[in-house]
Amino acid sequence: MFMKMHSYIMTNRLYQEDLEECKLKGKDAKPISNYPNNVSFLNFTLYMWTPALVYEQEYPRNKHFRVGYFFWKAIYTLMSLLTAYILFEDYVLITI
Repeated sequence: MFMKMHSYIMTNRLYQEDLEECKLKGKDAKPISNYPNNVSFLNFTLYMWTPALVYEQEYPRNKHFRVGYFFWKAIYTLMSLLTAYILFEDYVLITI
């Protein structure tokens, strides 16, 4: 979490510096981001829940929820947890 917060702060600092440079250059210069508008609680929480370590303003997302993919990954997760539980019961608890 600390690394994610650091990335959020440093990237927005870069955006702020770019905005200041564009203001000094004049009206022709275009900033690389919409800096003051992207700093919000909603944007920060979205980034904290996104499985990415480097902050970006937009992330590639699907337009719809893939139910089949979700259930497939849920089954994999449950099977992994069941396997870990069985291994723990059979090998770790016996030695303890």
